[in-house]
Amino acid sequence: MSQIIPFIHNYCDRWCERCEFVSRCSVGLSSKDSTHTRSTEFWDELGDNMDKAAKMLKEAMEKHGIKAESITDEDKMETEIKQLLTESNPLVQLAEIYAKLVNQFFEFYGDKASVLSVSDCVGVVKWYQYFIQVKLSRALSELSENLDYESGFQTDYNGSAKIALLSVKFSIESWTTIYAASADNLILVMLIALDKLKKSILEAFPDCEKFKRPGFDD
Repeated sequence: MSQIIPFIHNYCDRWCERCEFVSRCSVGLSSKDSTHTRSTEFWDELGDNMDKAAKMLKEAMEKHGIKAESITDEDKMETEIKQLLTESNPLVQLAEIYAKLVNQFFEFYGDKASVLSVSDCVGVVKWYQYFIQVKLSRALSELSENLDYESGFQTDYNGSAKIALLSVKFSIESWTTIYAASADNLILVMLIALDKLKKSILEAFPDCEKFKRPGFDD
């Protein structure tokens, strides 16, 4: 059996079907036999599991006499402020706008023969459509929490920013191929948005490309 690479799953794009390290990843091995991770049913099921986890947590707190009120207002306010700052960050907002543009494109042009002819590129675009925003939100959240005591480029926020940046680059490459096949002007708008995202990520996380992802960058 191949040796597991510690923490490799923290800085990947979760596309196990296309990963050469899936047999050396604990998460990849656990989902290797799953064929529904990209379906709507999977994400609905995940949401249901999160609801179940919340109920289990509530029951456990009641069992051990822990009251939700013991969490101070200051803690709650700090969490809400951090979430608000992350959501209102221009990077996250731009990534959200891009994701909406992708939906608009496939709503109007998804069934065109020229688009269907480059289905592999379409698959790449759709895979990273929301992933970029998720990873940027994580990177910005981690950055706000660790500015005071973490230094150097080998930090969690740089790792998250790097995979977001790579996702943007893969998306640019795929959209360029789709544009060559279809020449729809909306693609140019998305390419402009992605280019802005790329530059903004590098500006916000100037050392992210130096981050060494376990396995991938060894």
